[in-house]
Amino acid sequence: MKQITKFVTCAVHAGLALVLALGAATPAAAQAYPSRPITIILPSGAGGGQDVLARQLAESLGAVLGQSVVVRNLASIIGQQTVMAAPADGYTLLFDASTMTTLPYLVKTPPFDTEKDFTPITQYAKTPYVLTMHPDRGVRNLRDMIAYLKANPGKLAWGVAGVGTPDRMAAAQFAEMAGVKPLIVPYKGGAPALLGVMANDVQLVSLPASSVKQPIAVGKLIGLGTTSKTVTPDMPAIAPIATVVPGFEFYSWYGVWGPKGLPPAIAAQIRNAIVKVTANKEFANKVAASGYELIVSETSDFTNVIQSELAKYGALIKTLDINQ
Repeated sequence: MKQITKFVTCAVHAGLALVLALGAATPAAAQAYPSRPITIILPSGAGGGQDVLARQLAESLGAVLGQSVVVRNLASIIGQQTVMAAPADGYTLLFDASTMTTLPYLVKTPPFDTEKDFTPITQYAKTPYVLTMHPDRGVRNLRDMIAYLKANPGKLAWGVAGVGTPDRMAAAQFAEMAGVKPLIVPYKGGAPALLGVMANDVQLVSLPASSVKQPIAVGKLIGLGTTSKTVTPDMPAIAPIATVVPGFEFYSWYGVWGPKGLPPAIAAQIRNAIVKVTANKEFANKVAASGYELIVSETSDFTNVIQSELAKYGALIKTLDINQ
């Protein structure tokens, strides 16, 4: 009997020891992230401003996290849905624009629910756009462009980076406020849209300064106006659109999401790594030189921005009857 009692006591002690050991191992396992490469999905074509922005982040983020971080370009909707279907383990992330608050309203069957299908991590950067035009129509300023479109509705084609993209919303907002009707031509990314206007397949685009600065400098495009409230520092010769269309203002922003159900600890680790990256002055200067302003936010603030813009652009899209 004593031997049985001794055996049971030893077994209980061993079980307790195992439970304690497993409990102690849990934090260590959580800290193991990341233990393999991370993929950032970018629902946009290669070569555009958003692509440059994502790759700048990926390179420095990999150095902070101690793992390679690669950017994979996929078409819009496919990109978001790829992240939706990925395991919520922090190894597949989404780098997207404010498209996330417009695209669900622009197609008959919403491809995703921005609030329910993803885990917000942080807002990352924002940028105004520069409205540019091919010079062949003889139009040299914003007032003349507006006058031309009023006299010739639909005779100027406006290339946009895709269905539901921020520049699509900028075009819609501009058309409403200026009282004009351009022909909207969607492309598969900002880079193809830029090539389209350079080839005169379309006559107008609104893209970040980083994308259009050089073509404007060499006279291949004309800068008509910026979507910022005030003059953009890296393009001081181009006045804000608001000087001609009072009250007009538009910024595109970019953020980082994970799949639905991403553990808060991993989301926080990713955000903290981004904070560390952007705190580097050399990195911040490089981003600023590309025409972007870093606005790394708390996750709760990012969530509030998403909710606010879903309401705002949902109403705008319905009012203007914008569709694919």
